[in-house]
Amino acid sequence: MIFDYGPMRKDGQFENHPTEVKEVYVAPLRDSYIHIKCGGQTIMYGMDGVIRTYATNPGFYGGTFCAVCHGYFPLVIEGAPQFRWSADDTPVGEIHGEPGKDLRGVGR
Repeated sequence: MIFDYGPMRKDGQFENHPTEVKEVYVAPLRDSYIHIKCGGQTIMYGMDGVIRTYATNPGFYGGTFCAVCHGYFPLVIEGAPQFRWSADDTPVGEIHGEPGKDLRGVGR
C-alpha cells in the first residue's frame, strides 16, 4: 500500500503523515526536536498522531522534517543520530525516558 502524503506546503512539509499508534507507550510524549546538523528546532504543532506514534513505536519513522532546512532527512546517518528531542536531548527514533510521560512543551 502506498501512503498519500498529499500536497507539499509552502514550508516544504507534506500535508499528511502516516501514523501507527499502538496501545502501549514505550517512550514519553515529545513534540519538538533539534536537527543536529543545523541546530534548528522543529515543533510538531497539531500532529498528535505523529507524537503518539513516536511514543508507542519510536522506530516507525526512518526520517523526519526539519523546519529550518525545509526538508526531510534520515534519523540516523552512518550510525550517528541526526535529531535529538528538545525535552531530554535523547536521539529521535530510539526508546529513552519514562513511557507515557508528557514532555510536550519541555525544552522549547
